[in-house]
Amino acid sequence: MVMSNEGKSLTFTAGGAITAGQLVALHTDDKVYASTHWSADKVVGIALTTVTASDISNGNDKVAVATEGVFTLTDSGSGIAAGTQFEAVDADTIRTVASAKALGTALATISASGTGSCLIRI
Repeated sequence: MVMSNEGKSLTFTAGGAITAGQLVALHTDDKVYASTHWSADKVVGIALTTVTASDISNGNDKVAVATEGVFTLTDSGSGIAAGTQFEAVDADTIRTVASAKALGTALATISASGTGSCLIRI
């Protein structure tokens, strides 16, 4: 599962194509995948590197995942107030915590479907 620990990032085995900047979730096969609505409570961080399907088939399936830091993230459509905790909606968007685990805190107000700085603490 976890291949190495470099402080605020971990290296995982990718189970599918992942783009740097996407939220990733840990699956029961011990691999990470781009997060979906169904895996939002299993998010382990933000991909720092890109892994393609071709990379995986060639044995280059490692992806660096940040577990803490400040990142620019995109709101899913309703906006998030500064200081509000957020959760993953899918691999590319977040929203105010509704049912999944909190991933961090918005550092500034994010308008509906807008982007903003967010502190990740997983």
